[in-house]
Amino acid sequence: MKLVLCITIILLYISMGTTAAELNNTGMKHHMIGRDSIDFFLSDEQKLQLEVWYPAEVGDGEPDFAFFEALRTELSEVMGMPKVTISLKEKTRGLRGLAPAKGAFPIIIFSHGFASFSRQNTRQFEALTEAGYVVLSVSQPGQSLATRFDDGRIVPLDSAPLELMTKSFKNRREISAEARSMIIHHKKLADSYTKDEYVANMALLKQNTIYGAYPEYVSIRGKALVDLVLNISSIDHPSLVGADLQSIGLYGHSLGGMVSVYAAGQLSKLGIDIKSVVSLDAAQLILEDDDLNLSANTCFIMGGSTKLGKTVVSSLHVNRYLAEQNDNVCEINVVRAAHNNFTDLNWVGLLKWFGLLGPIDNKKFGPWLNGFLVSYLNHHMKGKEYNYTMWMNAEITGQIVVR
Repeated sequence: MKLVLCITIILLYISMGTTAAELNNTGMKHHMIGRDSIDFFLSDEQKLQLEVWYPAEVGDGEPDFAFFEALRTELSEVMGMPKVTISLKEKTRGLRGLAPAKGAFPIIIFSHGFASFSRQNTRQFEALTEAGYVVLSVSQPGQSLATRFDDGRIVPLDSAPLELMTKSFKNRREISAEARSMIIHHKKLADSYTKDEYVANMALLKQNTIYGAYPEYVSIRGKALVDLVLNISSIDHPSLVGADLQSIGLYGHSLGGMVSVYAAGQLSKLGIDIKSVVSLDAAQLILEDDDLNLSANTCFIMGGSTKLGKTVVSSLHVNRYLAEQNDNVCEINVVRAAHNNFTDLNWVGLLKWFGLLGPIDNKKFGPWLNGFLVSYLNHHMKGKEYNYTMWMNAEITGQIVVR
């Protein structure tokens, strides 16, 4: 498992220097991409670090690099990776120091996956920024792989999450047992047709798989995200000059998807309207203070080809009940996509050799996913007509307009 994690993160940004056409196939390029970071204090005086991508005016700026020295050090110490394998010269398409573009741009807040980091979906952030959104990606000290504050202070990943994630993966036998357990409980969840069945099978999923470690982190990160949304107007920073603070959407991958849906529910109870939520390949965990009525326009996009060891584990239809019971919720199931096909790893075709990507055509799926996010959010946050072609052979539950 450690080897897989190492390979995943080593290769995550190998191809960051590719062309704009390769990165954004949505036909919606409008703005240059500005980059910055913000330290944000929560109500309890804890501090988050927010990475910002914003629509910018044309101008000269400083390059933004994928890795920084402290992140490389953390990868080396935590994952045992040789520093020489992690380049500090990989540029993203964002530029630092650009003036914000004029306009009122909706805000999208991204939450990363378990023991991952805030730049894991940079390609999507860039596509969204070009389409006229301000993107904030949250790095939470101890919960993220490495958090670098503006004063240079570095907070590494708390070892507890990593231990929880890997404790069941000490040998092939345990990996196979975990995979079988997840297959069984995912299927039970997908086959739940009543509220009682769904709640009972969700409890079994948490009890009998690695998901048992997740509720604590969903709660911690979800409360921080709620705090951020409630107090976002207090941020005085040049990169947010054009941000529309009244129009906010949330999205995330894996654990971050769970966090986004949970936070939207908590904000709804406080009378705060989240315009749209997207969850990438995550079974939505139910916490004690959740209900099953999702008020925000929500879309779950799920994959069916994630490998755990040599076993393929499907996440298809695990949120079907939520999509069927809520008129504003959809679930899109992509049979051949794996968990990492919902991240920047789509652009690292080599990962197919290691089983980290599904048998899907990742060179096409990555740009499609970027374009879908833009179109779906444009529909719900900007009132634009949804006219984006659905992924071939996708299975859809719930309400979504396709052509």
